[in-house]
Amino acid sequence: AEELPEFPIDITDMLTGKLYYPSDSLLPSAEHLSYLKIKADFAFSTVGEGKNYYQTTYQNFDGTANHGVKGEFKIIASEYFGEDSIPLPVNFPEGTFGDYLKSDFLIPADDSLIQLKARELTASSTYLWDAIKFLTEFVKDSIEYTITGGNALDALLTGKGDCGPKALLISALSRSLGIPTRIIGGLLYYNGSFVQHNWVELYVGDNSGWHPVDPTLGETEFFNAGH
Repeated sequence: AEELPEFPIDITDMLTGKLYYPSDSLLPSAEHLSYLKIKADFAFSTVGEGKNYYQTTYQNFDGTANHGVKGEFKIIASEYFGEDSIPLPVNFPEGTFGDYLKSDFLIPADDSLIQLKARELTASSTYLWDAIKFLTEFVKDSIEYTITGGNALDALLTGKGDCGPKALLISALSRSLGIPTRIIGGLLYYNGSFVQHNWVELYVGDNSGWHPVDPTLGETEFFNAGH
């Protein structure tokens, strides 16, 4: 298994041939999952400049991984309540976080509409974690879940998007405020199957590091173990 670098680059994994993998067992509702152990054996391909990794603060993998994955995952729910949240505005060093703050076509953090919306949504925020929760709530409630593709600005202008554009949008909004983000591509347990899904990790400060947030499900403080 590949160890998670201190600052891994963004990844987007596309599973080969399937959008979902049925589970042999029916699990409790995903939003209540605090621990999950699964055995997996599947092939995948990585697109773009992605990097696959399996060891995170909330996931441990024991097995082999090359052009496929065969082994056992142990996943625990990630909890964070902003107890050490830092005040806004933030100023993370460009040399360390440049890749996670940059603006590009998919994540146009320097777009004027993105910047205006981010400032509007976080106008009452004093701390970074408060801002992240406001942004997550907006993307979950205001962007209708529809399979669309597209980038963050498309989602904002149309008010529609699937998990990919939702992840891109919260990344663009966060980066416009100087908050480092990275897009994560993986699987989510949903209605008896593991389906392709995207979420985001945000850097919340040197004490707590990267924390996962799911803008599709609206999960911030409790990030369920179905991911």
